[in-house]
Amino acid sequence: MSKLHLFILLTFGTMASHAQKPLSLEDAIQYALKNNIGIRNAQINIADAEERIAENTATGLPQVNASFDWQSFFLKPKIAFPASFTNGTSNAIFGVLNAYGVKDKNGNEIPGTPPVDPNAPTKPVKVAIQQTHAITPGISVNQLLYSGSYMVAKKAARDYRDLVQKQMMSKQNEIRNQVIDAYLPALLITESVKTLDKNIANLEKLLGETKALNQQGFVENLDIDRLSLTLENIKTQRANLMRNKDLVINALKFVMGAASDENFEVSDDVVGLLTDVNPTDLEGTVDFNKRPEYALIRQGERMQALQLELTKASALPTVAGFASYSYGFQGNSFKKDDYFFLPTGLVGARVSMPIWNGGGSPHTRQRAVLAIELAKNQRIEFENAVNLQVSNARIAYNNAKVNLAAQEKNLILAEKICNISKTKYKEGVGSSVEIIQAESTLYQNQQNVIQARYDLLKARMDLDKALGNR
Repeated sequence: MSKLHLFILLTFGTMASHAQKPLSLEDAIQYALKNNIGIRNAQINIADAEERIAENTATGLPQVNASFDWQSFFLKPKIAFPASFTNGTSNAIFGVLNAYGVKDKNGNEIPGTPPVDPNAPTKPVKVAIQQTHAITPGISVNQLLYSGSYMVAKKAARDYRDLVQKQMMSKQNEIRNQVIDAYLPALLITESVKTLDKNIANLEKLLGETKALNQQGFVENLDIDRLSLTLENIKTQRANLMRNKDLVINALKFVMGAASDENFEVSDDVVGLLTDVNPTDLEGTVDFNKRPEYALIRQGERMQALQLELTKASALPTVAGFASYSYGFQGNSFKKDDYFFLPTGLVGARVSMPIWNGGGSPHTRQRAVLAIELAKNQRIEFENAVNLQVSNARIAYNNAKVNLAAQEKNLILAEKICNISKTKYKEGVGSSVEIIQAESTLYQNQQNVIQARYDLLKARMDLDKALGNR
């Protein structure tokens, strides 16, 4: 590959990497719903809720545990026996034999007490009965048979999953609104730049015509200077707008979750987004269920009701079954015939029921009742706030619509005045001052229309937000 080919490849490759990607409002919303960190965290919370359901369910399934114990006694525990046990018998045994008239091998009747051994100790004797080595492997199984708290906990885990899913929907709605709020200013600046570009082209054409007339001696140099000053002011205004556009685009990229080095160019226009509002959106009652936050509040009410149910269930008995088996080894050594095995197995059930906890249960239940009342009041407060928000949004939309109609009429009149001034100037009966004044009025009315369209679009978006249409 030649150096020229390499240069062309690198040049066009760099230009392609910095090319601006067209971005519509819907594209920006969908991009944010996939890449915004808040959305990703909400997805993680949903996955965590699924794991919590499985975790809570597992507590009610059989719990199997294995154990392995090994002990080696270098000091064996001992038990103290009476001194009379050292002769191999006890007073009790002699008494029983004597009572039944048992005789010894010589035909003599067994006495009621053992004969006295003069050499026998008089103090208690300490005897070790523990083997040196003890090994006990075992296995145990526990099964929860009934627990009111467990049943409520399973319901709560499922309701928690529903809660985080509704939080996800609410977060999506929040991000969608944030993208709209960040996109519209960029759209306003783009529309303003387009208008300024059109005005710059018209002024440059008029300035060229004025210079030609000046060369023919029909106009003064002052007319050229006036038009040149107006042109430079508009170019400066355009440059300022472009710098501000970079700031709002950066804010939009942040909300979208896009990398800072990605380049976007808003592709929608205000007129295209200004669709008609459904007449039913401007009157009638509000459907609160369209708002994701409302579903979240209602879910919170249900979870508070579950909390009250849990406090009641905690007063019910809990029943659990259990079983265990162990196979113990004991011996003074591991030689054959010097050890033995002790298998042990058991099954059983356990019932536990709270009787008195210091009188705290009624207060716990009352707190749950109060929490339900609080959640209800929060729902009512939200409903009132939404009604007010919708009412204000409807008023703002109607005002913005009336204002746009007035500004569009003013723009038509300003364009007419500007065209007449240019015609008079070309015919030699007008002045450059008149043209500049007419152009200035036209530019202001153009900006007024752009702002009025933006205000109407913003009011339309705010109305949709309030009604939950998005």
